[in-house]
Order: sequence, then structure tokens, then C-alpha cells
Amino acid sequence: MYTIQTQKGSNLTLLLAIIMLLAGSRFFSALFMTSQEEAVAYLPLLLVLYGTLLFGSLFLLIRLVKTRKHKLILHENSMTYMPLFGAPKLLSYHDLQKVSIGGKMYIIYTRNGKKLVTFSDFHMENAREVVAFLKAKGVRTEI
Repeated sequence: MYTIQTQKGSNLTLLLAIIMLLAGSRFFSALFMTSQEEAVAYLPLLLVLYGTLLFGSLFLLIRLVKTRKHKLILHENSMTYMPLFGAPKLLSYHDLQKVSIGGKMYIIYTRNGKKLVTFSDFHMENAREVVAFLKAKGVRTEI
């Protein structure tokens, strides 16, 4: 049995969430800081600084969640696809169209041409074994 998971758990998700909450609170406190006249001179700078930090952290947090979006477990006669949201799906190897190989990146496509899973040698130590296993199950490969 092989397991394909795009990225293992990361501590960056929690760190970015904390940074995003702090930047958001500072952004909105700077936005409503009109009672102090000396702070009004720095208001545009503060809004740009904390706004950039807030939206940059939000972008990176969405990116981290998106890269952890799925897990594929390969069994002897079937496979289980577990998306981030939704119920796990039981698939057969006949539901796969091809495995595209590009350098050290591998992409598994379904019969309707949609990308199912992307994985690489960088994130997995047994990526080549997974591709060899899929070839043995009758899934064609494409370079």
C-alpha cells in the first residue's frame, strides 16, 4: 500500500494564522486611530504596512491550505482519494487516464482529463515506486 500526500503537516500554517490575526488587529486599530493627531501623520504608512502584511499572510495561508488539499492511498485493487473537503472517493485504476512525468514531478490524470494528484520526488521518498506500481496496474505514463 502506498500513500501520496502532497505536503506533510506544516507549522507555517499556525504561524501564518497568528501573524494574520495580529496584522489584522493592528490594521483595523490603525484605521480607526484618528483621535491622536501625531498618529495621523503615520496613518498611510501604517495602513500600507499592516495591510500588506495582512493580505500577504492571507495569500500564503491559502497557498499552504491548497497544497495540503488531498491524499491518495493506493491499495492492491483500488485507491482512495481524500480531498480536503468532502467525502473520500473510492476509485479503480481503470479510472486513471495517465501519469505525466516531467523531471521529478508527477501528475495523475483521471479519465475525463482532470488533474487528480500532483506529487514529486522532493516531497516523497518513494515517488518512483508509486509510478512503477501504477504502471504495473495498467496506467500509461507520458513524458
